[in-house]
Amino acid sequence: MKKKLAVILALALTMGAFAGCSDRNTEEKTDPKDYKDGVYTVQWSDPTGDFTDYMTVKIDQGAISIFEFDGKDGNGALKSDSDSVDVSMKAANKAAGLPEIGPQQAYAQVIESFEAAGGNVDEMEMVAGATQSTKSFQTLLRQLLATNVSTGDSDSPCIVPYYADGTYRVEEADYDSHGYKEYLVITLNNGTITIDEMDGVNADGKKKTADAQLKTEMESAQLAAPETFYPAIRTSYDNSRELQDMENVAGATSSTKAFQRLMGAAMDAAHYREGNEIVLPRYIDGTYRAEMSVFENGWKDYVVLQIKDDVVTVQEFNSKNEEGSLKTEDAQLKTQMMEANKGKDLPETYPEQYNKDIPAALAAANNNVLAMENVAGATASCNNFKLMVGELLGYSAKVGNTQTLMVDPVGGVPAETADGETSETSSAAQ
Repeated sequence: MKKKLAVILALALTMGAFAGCSDRNTEEKTDPKDYKDGVYTVQWSDPTGDFTDYMTVKIDQGAISIFEFDGKDGNGALKSDSDSVDVSMKAANKAAGLPEIGPQQAYAQVIESFEAAGGNVDEMEMVAGATQSTKSFQTLLRQLLATNVSTGDSDSPCIVPYYADGTYRVEEADYDSHGYKEYLVITLNNGTITIDEMDGVNADGKKKTADAQLKTEMESAQLAAPETFYPAIRTSYDNSRELQDMENVAGATSSTKAFQRLMGAAMDAAHYREGNEIVLPRYIDGTYRAEMSVFENGWKDYVVLQIKDDVVTVQEFNSKNEEGSLKTEDAQLKTQMMEANKGKDLPETYPEQYNKDIPAALAAANNNVLAMENVAGATASCNNFKLMVGELLGYSAKVGNTQTLMVDPVGGVPAETADGETSETSSAAQ
């Protein structure tokens, strides 16, 4: 069935049989009783890369059945059959800490999510490891229901414009170190992108490019001022036209990264019809890991964070020695710490206990490492935890970098005779 439909679709493309389907405002819901029975096909107007998603749908008395949801190239080959896409997609999901699914599983699970929601496209859950496929499914189906299915046109496949024309404004969730939220405004017209504005705005509505004091400070430090580096960022994009190929603007690396995030979100909003005013999530979903760059008296702290919809969960916080043994499993060390802390009138804590208390302190401070309280008797571990989590939330999770981050201790490599927890193996408390 899949192969037959793919061939039919490929022939239709070759013969120019696909008719356009106007971009409709899908916020205006169509009543299922107005759906016209029939078998309908919908796809994006242009493929990104080698494949473009399409869907075949049957309507029977208001009920929606999905015959097929897949991607195809210009020759009719299916994305779900591509070994290369399968390998790359699974690898990318693994690196992001997501289920290692390929296109075949992704498309199938998206359909299952739709069916589990009772055929309600607005109630279906996002498929982990297949967010883009889920959004593609939702957008294509909404457009199909609002056009061909409502008119009963099952003869001409519905071709959905890859981007919806319009003006899009995207801004960061947080203020930067200078007190400004960076934002980007673009206009899309028939696939052509015009960058209308990039700047920052503070809580009083003042623009970053109009801040004379900031300009003086940056120029005194021999750095480019906003009125200089924002146009340079736009030029960098114009020269590459691909976000991943942009060169960082000297002295404005963070703003260059911000532009890439903002532009990517604007294009996604135009593609998936997510609105014209967008505020970026604080973090990019994924699993993030950091570890200290050196062993401190035989132990190296590490932390693993899981982030989903801006909710931060500490999956693991522990230490390993050079043999790979965990600190929480060292019974002798537990006894030494408890006795040493008791002798200093500190809580008789130990790794297994404080490795739970420290993440709890982060949660109590609303994930603000600067505001979280130290855990008595575990100051050294608490400080390392703050360093690692601060780096992950301040950089890795904002740009989606899931590679293990190496974090240097404050002041560089600790001395072997350092006070506190770094001397636990010789029975010293923190």
